[in-house]
Amino acid sequence: MFVKRLGIDLGTTYTLVYLPKRGIIINEPSVVAISMIDKKILAVGNEAKDMVGRTPDNIVAIKPLKDGVIADYHTTEAMLRYFINKALGGMRILRPEVMVAVPAGITSTERRAVIDATIAAGAKAAYLIKEPIAAAVGADIPIGSASGHMIVDIGGGTAEVAVISLGGIVTSTSVRVGGNKFDAAIVDYVRRKYNLAIGERTSEEIKINIGSALYLEDKLTMEVKGRDIVTGLPRNILVNSDDVTEALQNSLEVIISAIKKVLSETPPELASDIVDKGMVLSGGSSLLRNIDQLCLYYEIVFNYNTYYILERNNYMIIGIDASRANKEHKSGTEWYAYYLIKELAKLDDKNEYILYTDQPLHAGLLDLTQENFSPAITNLPNKQGWQKITSPHNNFKGKVLRWPFRFLWTQGRLSLEMLWQRPDVLFVPAHALPLIHPKKSIVTIHDIGFKETEKLYSQDLIMPQNGLDYRLLRLLIKIISRGDYIGSQLDYLHWSTQYALDKARRIITISNFSKDEIAKYYNVDNSKIKVVYNGYNDKLYKQLDQPEVTQNVLNKYGLTQPYIFYVGRLEKKKNTDKLIEAFALVKQHHPEIKHKLVLVGDASFGFDEIKYQINEFNLSDDVMITGWVAEEDMPHIFKGATAFIFPSNYEGFGIPLLQAMACGTPIVASNIPSIQEVAGSAALLFDQTKVHDMAEKIERVILNQDLRNQLIQAGLIRAKNFNWQICALETLKVINEL
Repeated sequence: MFVKRLGIDLGTTYTLVYLPKRGIIINEPSVVAISMIDKKILAVGNEAKDMVGRTPDNIVAIKPLKDGVIADYHTTEAMLRYFINKALGGMRILRPEVMVAVPAGITSTERRAVIDATIAAGAKAAYLIKEPIAAAVGADIPIGSASGHMIVDIGGGTAEVAVISLGGIVTSTSVRVGGNKFDAAIVDYVRRKYNLAIGERTSEEIKINIGSALYLEDKLTMEVKGRDIVTGLPRNILVNSDDVTEALQNSLEVIISAIKKVLSETPPELASDIVDKGMVLSGGSSLLRNIDQLCLYYEIVFNYNTYYILERNNYMIIGIDASRANKEHKSGTEWYAYYLIKELAKLDDKNEYILYTDQPLHAGLLDLTQENFSPAITNLPNKQGWQKITSPHNNFKGKVLRWPFRFLWTQGRLSLEMLWQRPDVLFVPAHALPLIHPKKSIVTIHDIGFKETEKLYSQDLIMPQNGLDYRLLRLLIKIISRGDYIGSQLDYLHWSTQYALDKARRIITISNFSKDEIAKYYNVDNSKIKVVYNGYNDKLYKQLDQPEVTQNVLNKYGLTQPYIFYVGRLEKKKNTDKLIEAFALVKQHHPEIKHKLVLVGDASFGFDEIKYQINEFNLSDDVMITGWVAEEDMPHIFKGATAFIFPSNYEGFGIPLLQAMACGTPIVASNIPSIQEVAGSAALLFDQTKVHDMAEKIERVILNQDLRNQLIQAGLIRAKNFNWQICALETLKVINEL
């Protein structure tokens, strides 16, 4: 009764370790780093994976499993010993019993090698379970019933196809084709077609971002960096989804043949069950776009229903700080939180989610099955603060955390909730981690502009200065923050960011630029930070051909064409003041230009100076301030504009760039690194510190139709590289890795 039991999924790409009552506690790459000098194991798992392709000659990072079976016995033994010790601790009296999942089609010699390696790694006994059975159990398939169930498990090294009934495999086959073969096929294809050498990581990113099992009507594209095989120099190319489909064709045909083979060997009675129920796809590689439709394409004829099992940890309660997502007037950070929640609701059908807010949830978050945002509140929370949420899988609920003050809700009320009813994981989509939080906490840090451009941030106190509540809270905060935070908004940014970086288990940031900035200003482990790009609502932001609707929207906000426009907070750090000055120069240089400048967004720090400048340059009749604009109207504002101007001094990403590109609106923007990373060649860039350069670029776009067309086409292609679905999938991977 005191013997520990472990379950290990010994995968070609990842190894997962399961502990009863605790669930999956380890999910790390099946990679080992070895010193070639003394054959010593230097690193295993995540740490070793970071060394792949980056090690000096005396260190080799290898994968000890190939095509689902052991390729290097001694290295596999060392890897298993590491994972077992990590799961149970190095000091223990009794050795554990271990069950290992292995491919169904391996030989008796290969099965013996797994058992021996597991026992040599420290197990008392080793038992093997065939991967299709393990995958079926994980998918909640009733394998003990008398009916037939088909599962196709596509992992990193192998694809397993099996029909299961009465707790066993009736017929099956295993082919040594999986995610790794997909990656290798992409590397080979890019080398042959483009004479470009790329690495394993790049090929995997291509597969995830634009890969498809079938050719797409609307091609996806991705900019790829590599080494020119002829010249040996770095070179960038544009790869599209058709390239990936062609590269994967042979590998996918092997999987299709395996499915056909198993179907042909299935007894008629069980085949009829499969006709009714369809098949289940599992494994990370089953997430390739349109792989479900591939069977129809190859004329596998039966009532084809396909279900996906996303690779995930066991059941968890995941809390999300949804206070920003719940705001009625949203900008970049708020939209990020809002759409991420919407996509997670579609994607994850197993974990439970709690949305914590300071106010009752709006309709857009109360009904996660609806696409469009609505600020209306359709039902109120009960006395305990719970609010019912309609979601695709009925696994979301809201909780309103009342707080008597207008400030410090995160550090005060959310901290108390974490003390009383702590979730398994807390995800904070915007910077501020509560003082009390679960060990498994994730924070998204969008940018650290306050470090680079401190003078552009408000130093006003975040709390009122009178009253007993102010004095008590101020004293409490000074004690908790050890005097680092004294109450100003700028202080809070400094303190909360440092606290999140120190205490959160994982940090998500939204661009490589932001990741580099965090590394520049903070002493933080680089492996702790994951870059996940933002997306945009591709169902709303697209090229429109609704002239009457567009005109009605423009009339609603008092806008007349022609105009150029900016959207975002109206504040100095967005460089709006210099945009007004540049627009005055445009008018001075070209009196024939009749365009107005439209500023869309809520007023923020420095807005009084912006209004002063408008009057100073006599632009009262030429600059229009709309204030906040409903999101459903924004695509029409983009449609009506000659160009979108984005003059920001500092950005972590810039979601409006994606919206403009998707709507076919030419972009003129500052040449800061993050904008270059997001927009690529789809924007005309200027030096944001030089008003004359900004004015000259605006003039060029207004006066040059060919240039506008060029920017439009480049933007439409570029926008396809970003969407909220990928953002949510990558975020869920980070959660599941904890």
